[in-house]
Amino acid sequence: MYLRALLLLLFIGNVAADEQVPFQADYEFRVNGMALGATAITLVRETEARWVYTDYTHPTGLLAAIGRDRREVSTLTLHDGSPRPLDFQGHDGFRSKPRAGTLHFDWNVGVVSGTWNNAPWSAPLTETFHDPLSYQLAIMHDLAQGKQTMDYLIAEDAKVKSYHFRMVGQETTTTLAGRFETVRVEREQDSDKRHTTLWCAPSLAYLPVQVEQQDGGTRYGMVLRTIEGFAGR
Repeated sequence: MYLRALLLLLFIGNVAADEQVPFQADYEFRVNGMALGATAITLVRETEARWVYTDYTHPTGLLAAIGRDRREVSTLTLHDGSPRPLDFQGHDGFRSKPRAGTLHFDWNVGVVSGTWNNAPWSAPLTETFHDPLSYQLAIMHDLAQGKQTMDYLIAEDAKVKSYHFRMVGQETTTTLAGRFETVRVEREQDSDKRHTTLWCAPSLAYLPVQVEQQDGGTRYGMVLRTIEGFAGR
């Protein structure tokens, strides 16, 4: 997952559940509790039916000397009120092995195709298929629909990966943007060395205001710093 979280479709609480609004959310990126980067998440409307969701993380502090960044873009639409990916492109230099990929989702033919690190790849589509960004949009949508367990297939690293999430409780979460009542969502993973948790605020249409991932001996985190695009915030 590597903390792109961050990040998701915003449905303002006083509008219809299938309506979207442009927004920008800024997070502090942390490694073992130390601020080492900044993440900007934006959603803009490209046409009446197409939206562009962007995640850009750049290093600061000690990581700035490395100069690696991550930029991923998902173009999407809505299908029965739920986000559906159309195209994806991005590179992730934060990983130990940098990754670059492009994807095209042909829902009429039922095939997703593209490249990962310049190698061609394709797979048949199902309704639960997402790209490395759009599945996070689906989490927000599904939480707003009252779901407590969520399952998705992700096209990532020339593989089809199964992601399983479940809501496990409610907590008050303090962020750089203030205190929020949140629902705690955990990703169920086979490895006991990796654990991912999201704290999603119903008052912000289930936007994750904090994300943590324990990966072996390293703890990654994102904490909401500012948010634009919500009524009353």
